[in-house]
Amino acid sequence: MNGNNKKLTKAILLVHKLEDWLLFLITSSIVIFATLQILLRNIFDTGFTWITPMLGVLVFWVGMLGALVATREQGHIKINVLSVYLSGKQKTISQIVVNLFSSVISLVIAYYAVGFVQLDLDSSTKAFGEVPVWFAEVIMPVTFALMGLRFLLFAISHFNSLTKQKTLS
Repeated sequence: MNGNNKKLTKAILLVHKLEDWLLFLITSSIVIFATLQILLRNIFDTGFTWITPMLGVLVFWVGMLGALVATREQGHIKINVLSVYLSGKQKTISQIVVNLFSSVISLVIAYYAVGFVQLDLDSSTKAFGEVPVWFAEVIMPVTFALMGLRFLLFAISHFNSLTKQKTLS
């Protein structure tokens, strides 16, 4: 393995760890703040007005990050009827096409999500407390861009395995 591949592998592993830690921190925050709000309301008949909308945003972030991790682990929902009936080279070609299609769709969504976030960038609307709405939404273009990149890398990986199959035969 050459130096560039080692650096790329380290960078990818760093991104994976970052995703995992973000999921852990956000999920832990949801549990802690939800518990705090329940205790405050039931015991002290009070609460913080910003916790409920913040929890909604955090659940959205967990969903987006969870989808990103599912894509990383290739555990996302797949509608690929053909792969059951295909084998070998045909199955690999099918995987290349499906991953390229998924990449394009994810990147198109990321592009339009950037536009969506930009609409709220100039607004003074708050998601909760003093947190602007655009900050709550920024997870969308980031996760869809990363998903698009992952699907593209999966397609390249399948293409490389296909070309290795050809050279071996």
